[in-house]
Amino acid sequence: MLEERKARKQANYVEQEEDQVKLFMAYNEEVVSSNNIWFLDSGCSNHMTGIKSLFKELDESHKLKVKLGDDKQVQVEGKGTVAVNNGHGNVKFLYNVYFIPSLTQNLLSVGQLMLFPLEVSSIEKHALVVKETSESNLWHLRYGHLNVKGLKLLSKKEMVFGLPKIDSVNVCEGCIYGKQSKKPFPKGRSRRASSCLEIIHADLCGPMQTASFGGSRYFLLFTDDHSRMSWVYFLQSKAETFETFKKFKAFVEKQSGKCIKRADYSLFTRANGVAERKNRTVVEMARSMMKAKNLSNHFWAEGVATAVYLLNISPTKAVLNRTPYEAWYGRKPWVSHLKVFDSVAYTLIDSHNRSKLDEKSIKCIFIGYCSQSKGYKLYNPVSGKIIVSRNVVFDEKASWTWRIPASPTPSNSPSSPNLSSSSSSQSSEETPPRKFRSLRDIYETTQVLFVADPTTFEEAVEKEEWCSAMKEEIATIEKNETWELVELSEDKNVIGVKWVFRTKYLSRW
Repeated sequence: MLEERKARKQANYVEQEEDQVKLFMAYNEEVVSSNNIWFLDSGCSNHMTGIKSLFKELDESHKLKVKLGDDKQVQVEGKGTVAVNNGHGNVKFLYNVYFIPSLTQNLLSVGQLMLFPLEVSSIEKHALVVKETSESNLWHLRYGHLNVKGLKLLSKKEMVFGLPKIDSVNVCEGCIYGKQSKKPFPKGRSRRASSCLEIIHADLCGPMQTASFGGSRYFLLFTDDHSRMSWVYFLQSKAETFETFKKFKAFVEKQSGKCIKRADYSLFTRANGVAERKNRTVVEMARSMMKAKNLSNHFWAEGVATAVYLLNISPTKAVLNRTPYEAWYGRKPWVSHLKVFDSVAYTLIDSHNRSKLDEKSIKCIFIGYCSQSKGYKLYNPVSGKIIVSRNVVFDEKASWTWRIPASPTPSNSPSSPNLSSSSSSQSSEETPPRKFRSLRDIYETTQVLFVADPTTFEEAVEKEEWCSAMKEEIATIEKNETWELVELSEDKNVIGVKWVFRTKYLSRW
């Protein structure tokens, strides 16, 4: 592209001022301008051209001036998109290109190129060559293996904030394991709700073969027909279904200020097409995320909760150019906080819980988003605890080394194995000692029940031990006369408070 020419050369430079559009240009005056030649310019703040016919889209209302080093100013008469042939028969698009009629050369801004996922490929004698490194695969994982069509729609229609341009996604093994299915039958038409809470679809899924950390074997999924917003609750038995629906009804009616007019619920998923499809999508997304990282089935509840969270900020055919979140809340969601499920996360240890020379972080596994606060749900494989933290450093390319053990010998008895019948010597012979143990090994050979601390008042009141603890706390507050009960004045604002539930281990008070 660049040829050596024996001719007088001239250089212009720009004074550096804050918020000033800059142009540093070096060129040969004898070079004839060409539509197909673009000069790479490290001092140019934006792509620029003086050829109006190159623009596929041009916003001529965009006006500003570019100041040169000799105090000369050139007028920008618009900004738009230009299609460029890369010389291999492929057309690439340049965005936010300035149209400057007085400019005699086409200039590529190195700074603008670096805003896109580009990296240096090679440095030739006369030119710098760059190649594109797409972030599409990373965002496919962050979005819980959402299909590329949905990701492109989110980006193209600007349905969320913080999502870059999406290109093609490579073949994903997790999606194949989690989503492959038969081709669907033709769909029939059904009446759509015209407002939120006019119709609520509900579906109970279970029982799961493996209990979750909280002991749940079912999940109850509610979907608003108008917005397609979904909520999920985890149950230990079918008997909890009606009480759970009453809690959900009170929650959404208080949040929206509306009343549920009709609820479609059936134990048979084929009787409710919306619930059936949503249930299948949730399970497939959760399965894909877990299989991609060989995560134990004991994390199924965390996978389902994360899938519902991500689907609420994903596009759906039922809601035109909006996510269910926007259709329900009336505002676009931010997605820049999304991380790859089951990636390695380092959470900060509070200074009160460590000494001066102790490590400041704990290595954990990211297992979801906290709906009660702006934090991430993390699992500590060493202590077996679930932690909610906002002070987290992620390594999204890394994953925990979950070792998949050989399939255990099937037992004729459906009951749990008798742990006391195994001696320590037999266990040592069957499973040789190793430095790193995976949690899945423990699940296969022992009976472990891990119950996470409740995150809401509704969860706590279902457990007798937490009810007793809350009554004891209230009694202590009344005994110490911490608060004084008074009538609320009309000109006063009430400060909201919430219960915080934490289990103290080996505590002295």
